Amino acid sequence: MKWLPVVLFVLFVIGLSLGAGCTQSALPEDIPATPVPSLADFALTAADAPGNYTLVESRAKTADEVGSLAQDLGWQGGYVVTYSGMPDHPMGATEISQTITTYPAEVMADIVAFVDTTDRSDPELVFTILPSPSLGEYSHAFSGRAISQIVFSENKGDPLGSGSLKGSLKHDQVEIIFAKGSTLEVLKMTGPNADFATLKALSEVAYAKLP
Repeated sequence: MKWLPVVLFVLFVIGLSLGAGCTQSALPEDIPATPVPSLADFALTAADAPGNYTLVESRAKTADEVGSLAQDLGWQGGYVVTYSGMPDHPMGATEISQTITTYPAEVMADIVAFVDTTDRSDPELVFTILPSPSLGEYSHAFSGRAISQIVFSENKGDPLGSGSLKGSLKHDQVEIIFAKGSTLEVLKMTGPNADFATLKALSEVAYAKLP
């Protein structure tokens, strides 16, 4: 029976080793946290913009800048980028804007339908539905052709000129709307050089940035 203490000691050591192994395997591994992208990460950069276009604006939007309806529908954040190009054109420069917004994914279909209807409500433009760019979910595309190059409106900036009118240029435009998950994007090109092919290429670049 002299071997009994030795056997018990060996079993004790084995038990400690197994226990230590279980404890070690149960500890969480040091996995680096994946950074959460911000809306600014989805914005078109100067490298993405067509030649001869320069950055005019790139900033986050605040809740004070959106209407109560958007907030009621679940607006969670927004970002806007604007580029301007072809400034020497007789009819003025052409502007490209990208608006990125976050809404609950479950109401995105209704949001896209509302934006599409609202943005095609300008009575001074003749709208044409364009082929869908087939980007993400609920993608829409359309163009608006100005009925008249000069539009007259009441001159509200002159308090002494009651009833007077002022003229302003009315530009053609092209717009593409698409969504992916909880992210809505609206890309718009406004001006004499508004072009669907250019905007569609930019939309594809913008869509590729979404996770």
